[in-house]
Amino acid sequence: MLLAQAAQDCNTVGRIICEKAEQLQAEQVFVGGSSGHRSKLAALVSGSVVQYVKRHCKVPVTVVVQQGSSMTPEQLAS
Repeated sequence: MLLAQAAQDCNTVGRIICEKAEQLQAEQVFVGGSSGHRSKLAALVSGSVVQYVKRHCKVPVTVVVQQGSSMTPEQLAS
């Protein structure tokens, strides 16, 4: 149940980011990748928002990842 709610929350946050980018007529969206999270759940939630934005945003998206991030190259590319 917790994971299902987390997934829904990620979609909501991602949708809001995409909608605001369109409303503001943004030329680019920058999102932060998972990094330095205290739990795997926090990393999963953050990564899920990034994936949603990358898949649904109508403007170009750049994922910014700190050195030592838990995101893999495969996650960034998908």
